Amino acid sequence: MSSMPLVNQIEPFIPGTIPFAQFLEQLDWVFAHHKVTSEEDQKVSFLATCSREVYSELKLLFPGRDLKTVSFKEITGALRKRYDKTESDLIQRYKFYQRVQGPSESAEDFILAVKLQAEMCHFGEFKDMAIRDKLVCGISDKDLQQRLFDEEDLTLAKAEKLIVNRELAGARAKLISGNSNRNKSKTVKFVDSPAEKPKMTEYQKSLRRRLNRSVSDDEMDCMLISSINRINEPCFRNVYVDGLRLRMEVDCGAAVSVISLEMYEGDFDHIPLQRCDKKLAVINGSRLKVEGQIEVKVELNGRTKTVDLIVLRNGSGFTPLLGRDWLDVFVPDWRKAFGNNINQLSVSPDQIVAEIQS
Repeated sequence: MSSMPLVNQIEPFIPGTIPFAQFLEQLDWVFAHHKVTSEEDQKVSFLATCSREVYSELKLLFPGRDLKTVSFKEITGALRKRYDKTESDLIQRYKFYQRVQGPSESAEDFILAVKLQAEMCHFGEFKDMAIRDKLVCGISDKDLQQRLFDEEDLTLAKAEKLIVNRELAGARAKLISGNSNRNKSKTVKFVDSPAEKPKMTEYQKSLRRRLNRSVSDDEMDCMLISSINRINEPCFRNVYVDGLRLRMEVDCGAAVSVISLEMYEGDFDHIPLQRCDKKLAVINGSRLKVEGQIEVKVELNGRTKTVDLIVLRNGSGFTPLLGRDWLDVFVPDWRKAFGNNINQLSVSPDQIVAEIQS
């Protein structure tokens, strides 16, 4: 069968998002579905749909050779070695035992990540017990952790059920509380009214005076967050940042996207921390300590771009923010939802959230 119909059926491999071996496994299912059994047809389909980055990598892996003369097995084998570099069992187990639930990581994602890491540790019959112990020791909810410690005959299945149910119960409680507050309020208050706060331009001037220094407009506009009564639930989005799935809160009140120093040291310390001259402040005049910035490859809304990510020194539990700089890159039409006047929204808040999440 000709491989041409597959051109629009194969999703290109994006390095850093998933293991190349996993991509090949899914590609085998595509070939099986379309009954493409010829290795030559498989190679043609793969080369016709792979990204420029992967094709360029192949030219480096086979210097001076025409890829028409290289077999599909050679191509996939070379790419597997390039993208799926194996580490020793000791290193994999070190990563396993160091794993803890991230400040913005859901319980379900934490469980899946621990299980995936365990598969690379070759625990054998000890695997379920090791996963159970890691879940108990690595969970961020200390009250739940104590309950798990006190549980008799705690199995892996029972630990998973207790952890997931606790998170679902917390989400239901927030939903009920939100509905209760909404019923008590006739209107949703997004920003402080002018009666409570002076106009932003005047407030920026007073903020400059409190900081006792000359602050440029660029510095003040970098991150100026107003006091928000959050009756609606925050808008979260899963974003792939340098191959790591990160749960970020969408915040159009922040001009830059930020993570905590704690998250940088735990997940991104392999990326050099560069100097950042931006001055960040919140609306009450408090200055934010900027440690620096990193360049990261981000995958969101079908786009893959290299963008800056600011690293802040702050307390634990800080949720990563997806600010206007990233929204402009990955959701370029997001500003249209607000019209000309941010205090007179042309669409409902639910429609705005749906636009960002689309």
